[in-house]
Amino acid sequence: VYRIDKASKTKVPTVPELQRNCTPGRRVVEPSTSRPGWTSVEQEYICNGVSYTVQCFVSPTGAVTRDCQGPPKGGGG
Repeated sequence: VYRIDKASKTKVPTVPELQRNCTPGRRVVEPSTSRPGWTSVEQEYICNGVSYTVQCFVSPTGAVTRDCQGPPKGGGG
């Protein structure tokens, strides 16, 4: 399953592809501002000069992951 970035019409790598094929960059871990009691974790991956960020919200029962293009922004999401 591939996602397409609508602005540039390019394929957005999946999380396993980022982890396998790209270089990890900055990691931001902080309390979530949108989900009280949860932790926001943003991991940057750099692929061919393009920065992608995987953001997880971590709770005691698991994590929800979504892909975001660009460098980690911080702010707890």
